[in-house]
Amino acid sequence: MIDSQKVSQISKKMYYWCMDKKTIIYVVVAVLVVGGLAAYVFTNKGQINFPGGEEVVEEGSGTSAVGEQTADGTSYVTEDGKVVNSDGSEVDLTVEPGSPNAPQQSALVTGDVPKDAIEIGISSTGITPNSFEVKSGKVVTLAVASTDTQTHLFKFTDPSMAAVAIGVGPGETRVITFNAPKDGTYDFVCDVPGHSGRGESGTMTVK
Repeated sequence: MIDSQKVSQISKKMYYWCMDKKTIIYVVVAVLVVGGLAAYVFTNKGQINFPGGEEVVEEGSGTSAVGEQTADGTSYVTEDGKVVNSDGSEVDLTVEPGSPNAPQQSALVTGDVPKDAIEIGISSTGITPNSFEVKSGKVVTLAVASTDTQTHLFKFTDPSMAAVAIGVGPGETRVITFNAPKDGTYDFVCDVPGHSGRGESGTMTVK
């Protein structure tokens, strides 16, 4: 005959054993979750994407080990005046605009433009100023704005400057930074079809 008291004691022991196992499992899962989150934040260098698509960037994101940005999203400028990518390699002015090795245009500028920037306005009446001068090898920052209700695309016509291009919508301003090329004259235009023909053009002189 089965002793009901012994059965009860055995059941209690099994219950407590199972509860201990669950506790261990919960602890292990918690450690894995916390460790995974820490690793994610570390590998994303302080950038966290929350539901809804809003990106939160820790303060000081415009500076890295390779240099500083002239505006949010641009390429970096080193202490010795070289414009480089995030990995420290110099940008290439001959590649396709927007490609990884090209100088990067900024996000939309909503406040003041960088203090050393050459401000360029584009509208249906032309590009202002339509000429400017820079020194070969020096850092050049252009702040390009659409000053009318149209979209414009600022770019140079010389293949040696193919990577320097900025697209702006009505009322928008964006910035791009690069090292001036060798001495010479470099024509620039609005590359939207028909715009250069109505006078949206100019020249950069490098000395």
